[in-house]
Amino acid sequence: MPESKACLGARGNRCYWPRGKTLGGSSSINGMFYIRGNREDYNDWERLGNEGWGYDDVLPYFKKSENIVDSILDPTEKAEFHSKNGYLNVERHRNTDPFSDTIIEAFEQNNIKELKDVNGPTQIGSVKTLATVKGGRRWSTARAFLTPIRRRSNFYVLKNTLATKLIIDKYSMKVIGLEIENDYGTYFVYAHKEVILSAGSINTPQLLMLSGIGPRHHLEYLGIEVLKDLPVGQSLEDHITAHCFISFPIGFSPTSKEDFSLSMAQFIATQTGPFSNIGATEVTTLLNVFNISNPLPNIQYHHLLWPPLSMNSSLSNMYVQHEFTAETMNVLKKLNENYALLDFFNVLLTPKSKGRLLLKSRSPYDKPIVYANYFESRGDMEIIIRSMKFVEKLAHSHAFKKFHATFTHIPLKECISYTFKSDEYHECVAKHLTTTLYHPVGTAKMGPPNDIEAIVDSTLRVYGVEGLRVVDASVIPKIIRGHTNAPTIMIAEKASDMIKESWNCGNGCK
Repeated sequence: MPESKACLGARGNRCYWPRGKTLGGSSSINGMFYIRGNREDYNDWERLGNEGWGYDDVLPYFKKSENIVDSILDPTEKAEFHSKNGYLNVERHRNTDPFSDTIIEAFEQNNIKELKDVNGPTQIGSVKTLATVKGGRRWSTARAFLTPIRRRSNFYVLKNTLATKLIIDKYSMKVIGLEIENDYGTYFVYAHKEVILSAGSINTPQLLMLSGIGPRHHLEYLGIEVLKDLPVGQSLEDHITAHCFISFPIGFSPTSKEDFSLSMAQFIATQTGPFSNIGATEVTTLLNVFNISNPLPNIQYHHLLWPPLSMNSSLSNMYVQHEFTAETMNVLKKLNENYALLDFFNVLLTPKSKGRLLLKSRSPYDKPIVYANYFESRGDMEIIIRSMKFVEKLAHSHAFKKFHATFTHIPLKECISYTFKSDEYHECVAKHLTTTLYHPVGTAKMGPPNDIEAIVDSTLRVYGVEGLRVVDASVIPKIIRGHTNAPTIMIAEKASDMIKESWNCGNGCK
């Protein structure tokens, strides 16, 4: 749905929410960042009543999935926080971008140190991120976990097939199977033990509600029989992102201009060169904008470097198609004519605003309605304003000033009445140049029985429904100070042990 306080420079005042409808899910389309979040995020989960989900409980499951390939990490910390025994390859991008060091230097000149590992003892600092890559290529969960078992006799994947409804025995309130559809028709698949729902933070609540598990008034309004009244879709959280820029004169050339064909040939032959990395985007910085000594970050910076005139490229056309309006992009293109622009993604890590998700209709083919409610909490905007003011300071650092950098004035027509660099100006820009970091969580929230927002218990079983668990990012009870890919994989690893334990089969489950 249209936003009232964010995404105002986007088409229809709506931020773009893509999903990974493919093998590997969103791990096949994401930014590949391997950032688990802060220790206290998981301790918060446990403090909320989710026994067994504290940091010391979940760290072994992060390590269980991981195959770390890195020579930079401190050996002691590497052994404590990482593992080489898992299927998920984690390493740094090849051929680091020279401008990455410039960004890190700018933060260091503002008392934010460089880290070797954002998943280690501390999160505050700048880091050339670890990523889910292998040999210069994306390493999705499909490649990591499905490829090795693809020939197992008890493993079968139905492609090009949509799950449309859970089959529920109304008398026992037990899920006994699943209704699916593809080009060949409608089929019913039955479970011997239980059904595990892993459709993600958008499709999991949609499927639950289509099956009669959800808010009573909403389901009754759509004519769906209510089998279990639960607040499905009602605790949505996401990482909102506001954009600002630092400008560099047109002569600025942070990276060498290599021939496109040669770069492509280099990657095909050796998986090295420019196509094996993500440029200066490899650097990310986490900090608390109210107190840089605070070990709990509330902002994460990502960076995207736009060389002069590059906003007329196909990447820019993608932004026009999916993110900003043509009018908004024209403002940015004008700025980019004579300057390189370093795009700062100001990512709010600790949102207080909560959204919700509802069905559009009873059809599983209709996309659900998302009310993100970005910036509904005033405190969220205050953090973003302070974050943008920190970028102002970065523009004055020697690391950037040697390239004649300036903090960019963005002449959006809606913001021209505000004094440049004022709180009101930053707020206006934040409301218009808004995107998401694509981290929705909480729509099937995990919580104890006394949590009125909870959908699943600490073993991920749906309350009041037998034979059904949810295992995906929708169960996350409070959004983490990091990216959601690694925590979702951790949840799956922990769930696998809980499922085996509940069926008393150890490693011999079939």
